[in-house]
Amino acid sequence: MKRSLAALVAALVLGAPSAVLGESSGTVPAQVEVAAPCITIDAPGSVDYGTLAFSTDPNSPRIKRGSPDLGFNNCGVGDEHVFVNGMDARDTFPTPDPPTAVWSLVGGSTCPQLNQYRINVSQPTTTGTGIVLSNELQELEVLGAGAADQQSTDLFMPCSGSDGAGKTMGFFITLTATF
Repeated sequence: MKRSLAALVAALVLGAPSAVLGESSGTVPAQVEVAAPCITIDAPGSVDYGTLAFSTDPNSPRIKRGSPDLGFNNCGVGDEHVFVNGMDARDTFPTPDPPTAVWSLVGGSTCPQLNQYRINVSQPTTTGTGIVLSNELQELEVLGAGAADQQSTDLFMPCSGSDGAGKTMGFFITLTATF
């Protein structure tokens, strides 16, 4: 009897399953699938600004709206924060070849400095306002699950005398979704 009582006390102290006391238990597997942020870009997937001359007046930069607008969708299951950023433009884009012309993406005036350009992202009803792109991510908006949006892009050309005359300059505009 002393041994049975000692075994019961030891089992209770050491945390043995309660089955020792005559109870029953069962196990049920459980799992959760973790959602991932999801953003899709509408076709055609590229923005064109046509053929433009350099800006000649610092007080009146040459601005061109890109075509088509940026269309994107939240393909996730919840609200997502959508961020946007740009990159420096180069004449060998998108190949890794060394460029002969590079324009720095700037947040301010593109003239009178050389080789600087600017991109604004805004609602299609506005021009020259909105978020001024940089190489760093900036929050554009919070987009609900399954929602879609469109944003326009305005290109501010570099000042006359910049590199790239007669070349096609390219760059990425990147949209990133997070929770």
